[in-house]
Order: sequence, then C-alpha cells, then structure tokens
Amino acid sequence: MTQRHTAKQRQADHYNKTARERPPLSVGDTVRTRWNHKEPWGKGQVTRLLPHRSYEIRGEDGSLRRRTSKHVRFSPESPLIIRDEVDVASPPTWRTWTFYLPTIKERHQLDQTPDTVVLAD
Repeated sequence: MTQRHTAKQRQADHYNKTARERPPLSVGDTVRTRWNHKEPWGKGQVTRLLPHRSYEIRGEDGSLRRRTSKHVRFSPESPLIIRDEVDVASPPTWRTWTFYLPTIKERHQLDQTPDTVVLAD
C-alpha cells in the first residue's frame, strides 16, 4: 500500500472509532423526530422507508417530511393518532355560530353588561 493510502486508512479508523449502527425502523413505528435544531423532539410515525438511511415521517400535525436516521429516534410511546385517519366514515359535524349583540337601547337596559353570545345548533 502507498503511504497516502495508509494515512487515509488511519484517518478513517480514527473517525469511525465511536461510530455505531443505528437500529433499523419499520413502517408504523412511533418515533421522536426533530424538524430543526431549535425545536424540541416531536412525535411522529414512520410511513415509508427511503434509501440512504432515510424515512418518511408523518408528524403530529399531519405533515409528511423526510428525515435521515440522525434525526429520528425510536419511541416506545403509543401510536400516533391523526384526526383524518380516526373516523373517515362519519365526517365532523359543523356548528353554526349565531352571535347576538344587543342594540344600544338594549345595552342601556342591561346596565352596561358585556355582550351576550348565544350559540345555536
């Protein structure tokens, strides 16, 4: 071997001295992931395995993002439940909000009480 190759091999050995393999994750695993270094670790779920030790992660807010194994840690927590997957058969019911604001005359009669809000279904 040449002197240059030997030096490169020594450098690589030193660099990899503390390196270790990360355990592989499976689709459906609950994980903690970091979207950027300023935010805390958030809960997510592995939706797809990608090449180069990367994963597609669905966050708590429903967003899909690609993360490398450096930014993903396995979590023994309960699985992530996302609202759009909970109950597709029965869509959420919407309420109609009707606000009642008293007129000036009624406000004087109410003796300056705050506005009344009436909710109607």
